[in-house]
Amino acid sequence: IETISEDMRIEEAAAKFITSKVRFIPITDRQDQLLGIVTQQAVFKRYQALFGHEYNSLVIYSYDSRGVLAKICETIARAGGDIRNMLVSHTDVMNLVEIFLRIDAEDFEKVVKALTRQKFDVRDITFEE
Repeated sequence: IETISEDMRIEEAAAKFITSKVRFIPITDRQDQLLGIVTQQAVFKRYQALFGHEYNSLVIYSYDSRGVLAKICETIARAGGDIRNMLVSHTDVMNLVEIFLRIDAEDFEKVVKALTRQKFDVRDITFEE
């Protein structure tokens, strides 16, 4: 049975679930002693915590160029926003990246407008529930 170590990153555990088709994977220490198990549900819960609905969120599509993330972060901060989570995913199309952001802000619309004024391609805007 394939196992994982206690310090393995969540995305590595998710990849093992995809390739192995099992519902749980044992977690072992360096001496191969069983510490517990990780389940598919636990992985999904972790991803839900990362991408959940507790904060306002949006997606920006941009070319993968130097300084673009810094400019996005600066624009959000100046508009009164605080980034809670960011994920950058390469689209494999024309050097574009998809940037998912969860943002805490008293005036989220102000943040969205500031990003739009800076000519960022803002999509999939979701207001916190």
